[in-house]
Amino acid sequence: NQFIRSLDVNNAPLANSLEHYQSLLALLPNTKTTATVHYRLAQIQSRIMRDFEGAKSSYEVALKADPDLRLRDLINSDIGKLLIYDGKYKEAKVYFQPKLNENLNDHTINYLNSLLYGLEIDSAITFLDEIMFSINTNNKYFNDIFEIHDLIINYYLDGTKDDKTAFRDFFKAESLINEYKLKEAVKVLEGIRMNYSDSMIYPIVTLRMAFLSIDLMQYEKSIMYALAMEDTNLKDMGLTLAAEVEESYLKNNENALKYYYRVLSECSNSL
Repeated sequence: NQFIRSLDVNNAPLANSLEHYQSLLALLPNTKTTATVHYRLAQIQSRIMRDFEGAKSSYEVALKADPDLRLRDLINSDIGKLLIYDGKYKEAKVYFQPKLNENLNDHTINYLNSLLYGLEIDSAITFLDEIMFSINTNNKYFNDIFEIHDLIINYYLDGTKDDKTAFRDFFKAESLINEYKLKEAVKVLEGIRMNYSDSMIYPIVTLRMAFLSIDLMQYEKSIMYALAMEDTNLKDMGLTLAAEVEESYLKNNENALKYYYRVLSECSNSL
């Protein structure tokens, strides 16, 4: 996710430090350097403090400080991303609306994200169908575009009514994760696991729960969810994740090796 966990920095003194920097910058003439500093301050406000209004103000000051073209593009993009981070998906959709014949770029991806997080799934697939005809194989988003397209086709369009409901709930959870509302996202995902256990998206929901449990530092629970995928097409991912949690977080290499060996012996077709 876009947020940086800063357990040893309290927001209050951090905010005071930012105000100090901003007061000093106000005394300096606008230059490309001050534009960069305002941009960095805005990133701290957004990604650590989650102060979206403050970040927007800093981005706007940065725009007035004569940034070069590359930095100006980054700032304009990040201002729109603040809308996505803040759950304002309709506003983000308008902000990132692609221009006629616009090449596929970061704005395109942000527009697609605003559709998916805003649960406009049918609009998202229509948009994907359009851009897949023109996307260049060298584009850095080529694989991602095809992967998300296949995800929607296989788990939503080709599914039953329950599959579609579960899929929409999954992206509702994704939007909550995007807004860093992790516990709320867990409740939505648990609802899918409880009410739509036969849905096609179920294994991916379980995988998501495993990753979320890591974010919440619930490592034993993460392993439980990882191993719950043993009877699904994500068995290899589940076993690998369980091994990585044992190795990286619980520091139990012996248990990690057991899971790694199981991947090798039981998932011979896994990449």
